[in-house]
Amino acid sequence: MQDLTLAFIQADLHWENPSANRAHFEKLINQIDKQTDLIVLPETFTTGFPVDPKLWAEPIAGETMQWMQQTAKIKTL
Repeated sequence: MQDLTLAFIQADLHWENPSANRAHFEKLINQIDKQTDLIVLPETFTTGFPVDPKLWAEPIAGETMQWMQQTAKIKTL
């Protein structure tokens, strides 16, 4: 059985500001200096807990999913 290395990131969020939060978490992810199999982010890491979450919902292929896919590709290189 192979070991699984996890990284948990908890951080202050920019309230209802997805682009600022993605940039912030990208910096934090890039600071991880060892091989990591799985990075766990807070549940609503792009917006905090918005009053009206429908305003911040994205399609499955939205900006945040594209950012997550690109970040995962870069981090595994």
